[in-house]
Amino acid sequence: MESEIKILCNNHEVCPDVMFILQRMGFTHIRDVKDSSTSFDIIAKRDFRNGEDAQKTIEEIFDKCKGKIHQVQHTTKNSGFF
Repeated sequence: MESEIKILCNNHEVCPDVMFILQRMGFTHIRDVKDSSTSFDIIAKRDFRNGEDAQKTIEEIFDKCKGKIHQVQHTTKNSGFF
């Protein structure tokens, strides 16, 4: 399922580190949006097999980005918010 995640970093200076981690995890279309009207800092896309795969990946993001991120919002093209 085609999905997008939005990430709120704890500190804007850590966002390049988080973007690098997302790239290594297979995310694409990774964009820094901290200067846009959105309340998030990073937007990235990835295909997940199902909701469980998405949840495990979000947990992995928090684990790999220890203390660098505050929030992750996940949306799918078809089913909305998780």
